[in-house]
Amino acid sequence: MAIIANIVAKPILSKTDLAVSRVRQMATIREKHGFQARVVQYASGPNADCIGLQAMAKDFTSFGKGYASFIKDPDYQELMSQRQSDPAVEIVSRNIYRTVYGEPNWSDYPVSLQRSYHLPVHNLSKALDILAKVDNLTGDNTNLIAAVPVTGPEMSAMTAVYQFRSFEDSGKALDEVGLSSEFRALAEEASELGELRTAQILSAI
Repeated sequence: MAIIANIVAKPILSKTDLAVSRVRQMATIREKHGFQARVVQYASGPNADCIGLQAMAKDFTSFGKGYASFIKDPDYQELMSQRQSDPAVEIVSRNIYRTVYGEPNWSDYPVSLQRSYHLPVHNLSKALDILAKVDNLTGDNTNLIAAVPVTGPEMSAMTAVYQFRSFEDSGKALDEVGLSSEFRALAEEASELGELRTAQILSAI
């Protein structure tokens, strides 16, 4: 299991460079306190043109310990002061997730396709069984994980994340797997458990 904090922000027009710089600094501060962190750019979907900060810990205990020390860090407090005096972004969302399938691998798979579903909790185990069958269709250039919200506006939800080594690999996977009859059959089976609500593509920057 991994615990992931995900902050999505939309840069204020003409302040994109400043926004990215500050988010990179925030990622560095997170790493000082035991998190694995990265900065992402949303290329397509509901958060297109937004940037994000993702910070990951191995469990809730590590997450809580790291966060407690992170918010006391003078560098963090200085960044918050800069944000108040000269805002560079508008926060879109700030949520926490826990993985329920697979292991995130940000270093080898920097590109992600996120497919988010409305999914009643009682259907989660069946959905994960289907996800395992989808995983069997993918190759070494794809890493598949799934996460559910710990905080957020929609708690009856699951997000399947297809991680790729590159944008080229993502296109190849969509052609070879996403359009296959085997995948379509599994997607139809999954539609009986929940409803696909959103999809988006993002990559580390």
